[in-house]
Amino acid sequence: MLERKGVYFRVRQSPAPAESSQLEEEGYAVISGVLAADEIAALKAELERVYRDFPADPRLMHLDPEEREDFRYQMFNRSAEARATIAHPRILEVVEPLLGEDCHVIANTCWRNPPPSRNQHGGGAWHIDAGPHIPRPEGIP
Repeated sequence: MLERKGVYFRVRQSPAPAESSQLEEEGYAVISGVLAADEIAALKAELERVYRDFPADPRLMHLDPEEREDFRYQMFNRSAEARATIAHPRILEVVEPLLGEDCHVIANTCWRNPPPSRNQHGGGAWHIDAGPHIPRPEGIP
């Protein structure tokens, strides 16, 4: 895990939430109690609206039609609810120890992952496009 000291990342010495460790070690974490039921319902309705109102991106035409419908780009440009959700303090508390306190999301892609009949793209595996560049402990070249 990371923390910023000046302009550089260092190996985190301060405590982090258990969910941060689980996400780092297992690739997923459940953060309980972040959103109330009415907030989840509103977010779901908003995301369904975006999928309905914005067609699949033309850059995806090489994908199978079923796969093109899996995701929408620019969710932050299309949904205030999506922006508010990712900025929730509890979510940031879990993510920042892994990506750094100055982490940011650009545009945000929304994924729906229903069980496909076939999938060439990889099923929406979590990834980052660059960095963070993890510092090594002293003595490790």
